[in-house]
Amino acid sequence: MTTENTNIPQMVVNITGSWGLWQIRFFIAYLLFSIVCCWHALQLSFLAPEIDYWCVNDNNQSNGTITAATNKCSSDGMSCIEWEYDVGRNESIYRSTIISEWNLVCNRQWLSSFTHSAYMIGGFLSCIIMSHCSDQYGRKPAIIFGWCFSLIGTILAGLSNSIVQFLISRMLIAFGITSCYQTGFVLILEMVGPKYRDIIGLTVTFGWSVGYISLPMIYWLIPDFRLVHAFYAIVQICTIPLYLTLYESPRWLLVNNRYDEAISILREVININGINNNNNNDNELETEIKIMKIKKFVEQQKNQNEDSNVNEQKYSYLDLFRSFTLARITLTIYFVWYANSLVYYGLSLNTNALAGNPFINFFLMGVIEIPAYVASIYLVKYYGNRSILIATCIGAGIGCWASISINMNQYLGLSMVMFGKFCVTCSYSIVYVYTTELFPTVVRTIGLGSSSMIARIASIMAPYVKDLTQLTSLTFSMTLIGFVAFIAGLLVFTLRESSGVEMPDKPEDVELQLEQIEIELE
Repeated sequence: MTTENTNIPQMVVNITGSWGLWQIRFFIAYLLFSIVCCWHALQLSFLAPEIDYWCVNDNNQSNGTITAATNKCSSDGMSCIEWEYDVGRNESIYRSTIISEWNLVCNRQWLSSFTHSAYMIGGFLSCIIMSHCSDQYGRKPAIIFGWCFSLIGTILAGLSNSIVQFLISRMLIAFGITSCYQTGFVLILEMVGPKYRDIIGLTVTFGWSVGYISLPMIYWLIPDFRLVHAFYAIVQICTIPLYLTLYESPRWLLVNNRYDEAISILREVININGINNNNNNDNELETEIKIMKIKKFVEQQKNQNEDSNVNEQKYSYLDLFRSFTLARITLTIYFVWYANSLVYYGLSLNTNALAGNPFINFFLMGVIEIPAYVASIYLVKYYGNRSILIATCIGAGIGCWASISINMNQYLGLSMVMFGKFCVTCSYSIVYVYTTELFPTVVRTIGLGSSSMIARIASIMAPYVKDLTQLTSLTFSMTLIGFVAFIAGLLVFTLRESSGVEMPDKPEDVELQLEQIEIELE
């Protein structure tokens, strides 16, 4: 690693500015896409709500009576082949669901929970494939590909004629959305300077919260899952102008030796951000000096590569375990992501099991995320990512344990569920930024993608937390996921603080940063 190479981030920020129209434009596009992403990820409660049903036979067709729960799957000793659904009290709420559309009851009931699992499997595959493509071929191709893929999947979901087609469409949506969402997050953090990195990294999560809060309203106003998917597609299409003006990350281009492209984009960004608009002569001279420094650095790198006949190095998942330090960081981050995902989706997808109106419960679970994100921004600003991540992981675990009191006191139990949701929301928003800051540029998307891949495993399991509760008890399931969150908080103690520290570019930089910390402690 050369000394100059460590200055790439600052060289880019010196030219583009830490925050301007270039960054704001993509920030808005990412916020809008985050809203759509949340709609797709959390809509299981409305796609497959808990509605009463009964087996149809001549008797209850004529008199309209509802058979006992034990006869829901059979009639007169024979397996049922047709059902009716109790839409009397829910007629204005659930007009068309995947349960009533494709009879996902009795021996097909598992397909209801698998709808969410299929979505997460698509995201899992995207983490494996697209995070690698993003680091190898660039941020922009991965984002554009993901945007197109998710739009196609959304349209196909609304037109599905069978549950199999719908499940495949859900996987396509997740594959595209995960690529766009994760790579976009990395791109935003590479576009801004260290001063704004933590704040912007946490602020973009507000898009997810807006999606969370608005989702029950959408299904209340449009109680038909096909029309809802049409609405999703229209919203996503509205972001086309913003994505057409997307630029590749100059930082990624420089690190990957594509110097001419990087300089060309930097010149365009200067004009977009209006850096030369005021005090024209002085600013243009200053900018040219900065460009000259970049060019000098470029020539030095080219000469070094030619003299040593060094081929451009390609990085893979194995590089996350290249050294003991990087391997320890990777495994710890993996577990933290797993814990956050298990608790977050375990609480979010089971609002129907809570007492009260499911729409209001879901709305409140979304509202609690707003103060959680606001608190994260201010707490991280004063105490750093590491300390707050530890506190919120442990707090989420305590919230899960305390929610067991729901059997004794409904309101106290609900309060503890909300507290657990508050903590895990803080933790989840912080771990995105924290992970991005810990991994070096050349494997940053691979690191974030593989971490998200581990989280997908937990989210695939999350819909079955309710099934686990039915097989054992609420005490057992909540104690288990609370324990996982608590252990995750303790493991973060082994990691370094990243707030206000320049992000590493190469794996060797991680070792150098650790050595510098050890020297400072001495």
